[in-house]
Amino acid sequence: MKLQNTKRAVSAKGIVPIRLAILIVLAPALCLGYLSLDSKCEAMGKELKALDREIVDLNRKCLNEELRWMSMKSPGEIDKALRRWHLTMTWPDEQQVVRVSRSDMNDALEPGRRMQRITQYVQVGRIRVND
Repeated sequence: MKLQNTKRAVSAKGIVPIRLAILIVLAPALCLGYLSLDSKCEAMGKELKALDREIVDLNRKCLNEELRWMSMKSPGEIDKALRRWHLTMTWPDEQQVVRVSRSDMNDALEPGRRMQRITQYVQVGRIRVND
């Protein structure tokens, strides 16, 4: 009879204590989680470095384009382009000049008068197309 009692005692208590079993399962899970987070952080760091390099390159290209544009807008370059394309430019006639005063701008920006100004400008510049 004593043999049966010892078997029951061993089976009820278990071969491995519960705390040790939790530790055996939890430790590798934590290690795998740490390794996963580490690899993701490393990948994100590489991506950030690549994006930073791209920002520097784009800023450099933008500055180069701005310099090129500024040189193209210089009076000498404009004269060269006009001569190259055989364009003659003159000042506009008096009827072609539109003068806008500050009061016209203030009136145009008021909500109530804005629609009146828009319709007035639209009616003045009617063009017949495909008639």
